[in-house]
Amino acid sequence: MKGLHIADLHLDRPFEGMNILNEDGKRQLSVYVDDFLRHLEEIVKQTEIDILLVCGDTFHEAAPDDQILAKWCQCLANIQALDVEVFISFGNHDPYNDIQQNAPYPPGINLWTSEHVQTFYGETKQHETYAITSFSYQNASLKEDKALSFPKRLTSSQYHLGMYHGQESGQYAPFHQSELQACEYDYMALGHYHHPMIFASNMRYAGTGQPKLFKERDAGQGWLFELTQQGLQVQSQPIAVYKLISWSFSGVDDIDIFQAQCLTYLKDIQHASIIEIVVDYEAYSLLAYLQADEGNEWLKECISHTDIPVFFGKLSVSAKEETVYIDGVSGGFLSELVQNYQGEELFTMLEEPLTYQEALYPYLDCLTEQRLDVVTEAMNQFRSELGGEQIGD
Repeated sequence: MKGLHIADLHLDRPFEGMNILNEDGKRQLSVYVDDFLRHLEEIVKQTEIDILLVCGDTFHEAAPDDQILAKWCQCLANIQALDVEVFISFGNHDPYNDIQQNAPYPPGINLWTSEHVQTFYGETKQHETYAITSFSYQNASLKEDKALSFPKRLTSSQYHLGMYHGQESGQYAPFHQSELQACEYDYMALGHYHHPMIFASNMRYAGTGQPKLFKERDAGQGWLFELTQQGLQVQSQPIAVYKLISWSFSGVDDIDIFQAQCLTYLKDIQHASIIEIVVDYEAYSLLAYLQADEGNEWLKECISHTDIPVFFGKLSVSAKEETVYIDGVSGGFLSELVQNYQGEELFTMLEEPLTYQEALYPYLDCLTEQRLDVVTEAMNQFRSELGGEQIGD
């Protein structure tokens, strides 16, 4: 049995820097959605999968754009026509609500419509039987550990899979890896984090299918998996249509040089792209030019002659490196910081970037359990560099 695991598409979310309040932005987003859905259909056709797992946050808004929602439903109908079974759970960004209930989903699409854990059953063209267990959000948060409600692997089907949109702590269906591993499923498809992550060979975050923020540029994939009597095989499947790339103009404050360098960069583009322009904080003339209509019009003209879709998404200014000196930090102030940062929500937010590093996965549970010690040690280090007493436990 072959399947494709995708998640966190956020179809209706604009790319970073894209203004969808004007006609250009609306047009760009519409072009992207059409391109992405057409590309996804082609991948499904080429990979000859039996099932498609869509693990939450297909949309960024609880009330997505009607046209984008309709295009998604048509895409699903086209995928169904390829004799592929589709399974969809709804996440914290796109909870199952009245809008989703009334959406034109084609008949036969498998949707989890409540927070109740439910198992669907199916059979492939090769007569392999399978079970898939999941749930959906009905609100923007879900503080219950749903992993505790997942049944043990069913022996009545040849394969048992799970879909789980959540994180290991916080307000989005918090779970422990050990709880899901105890289910002993053949494959556990995870959603929520936007960077691909591997907890175990059979337990993975897909990451966002199409990066929309420049900090997500290393994402843009799904997991293509195959289950046989010999076991599980998984490989990365690129699905992003647009690449997010940065053009650096370090040391440039001359408009003619900027334009010439843009044209050089443009010649190297071989893939549909969203561009971030990075200039120095002291490039006053160039910044003024890019923030004025004249600069915007030149950039539009620059990309209008390309055969490959290219959009300028963001203007960034490289930061000035400075040394910051702090005086008068009291022990009471540091103790207050300890109390704030040892709180679960804020600590989880700070811990999240570590989850992008696969080598650190085994240590994250321990880090969370010992967050008081971790924060206190960090604050003591801060205190020692400033001079002063250490913070007690």
